[in-house]
Amino acid sequence: MNLIVKSILLLFIVSFFVRPAFTNEKKLPQKYISVGYGYSFTNKKLTTGQSTDHLINYNGESGNLRFPDLSYFFDDHWGVYFKFNINFPSGKEDEAKKFDQIINNAYSPYFYVTADNIIEDIDYHYYNGNLGAIYRIETDYMLIMPFIGIDILSIDSRYTYYTLKEKDGNRTSGLQFRTDDDFKDIYTIALGTTIAVKITKNVSLFTSFEYTPRDIDLEYEKNVTDFMTGNRITTYYKYSQLMHCFNINTGLMIGF
Repeated sequence: MNLIVKSILLLFIVSFFVRPAFTNEKKLPQKYISVGYGYSFTNKKLTTGQSTDHLINYNGESGNLRFPDLSYFFDDHWGVYFKFNINFPSGKEDEAKKFDQIINNAYSPYFYVTADNIIEDIDYHYYNGNLGAIYRIETDYMLIMPFIGIDILSIDSRYTYYTLKEKDGNRTSGLQFRTDDDFKDIYTIALGTTIAVKITKNVSLFTSFEYTPRDIDLEYEKNVTDFMTGNRITTYYKYSQLMHCFNINTGLMIGF
């Protein structure tokens, strides 16, 4: 996320814990903090079956830890919220080893393959958060909180480089995989609602349903450069999908 967005989120979090200048005489809680765990899924996959699938840490399906989840209400009904998710995508373990094996299988019969910049440092956890407006409907036994906001998803797509030295000759080539931006932020809207059942006056068990349409547009470039002649062969791998993403999250919510 860029610096402006990070600054806005930081100010929101700080203001959440700062006591307002006026005295709140309302009986309803003014602030809520929640923690939960859930699952995200989409209507289609981003992956295409290419080797570059292993360089991207987003595939649309993941478990996720939601914390912090903060809400601040100006009156009995209207407020603002901030939600942050740490996502644990399924099937993304040992991606560096899988990619390295694919490269070696493809080139090692003819070349000595040396990984000059392998992708072991990829963080295959990815992050998203959203900030917006929330509306509260409260009864003696439950809370219903529909919300709408702006969602930001950060995708990590890494650069990697190999040196290929010909086994039956002196020719050496460079093999490079890259995108225009190693870190890509996807901005979209978030729509959803939280339904909570009260355990006590200020403690509830909640389930949250959320929908985000994400227009993913990412392109990988594969370059094979012959160091003797300077000739370069370029192949492009396009990742372009409008993905309808859904998240179900459940946990504990405390009002104060």
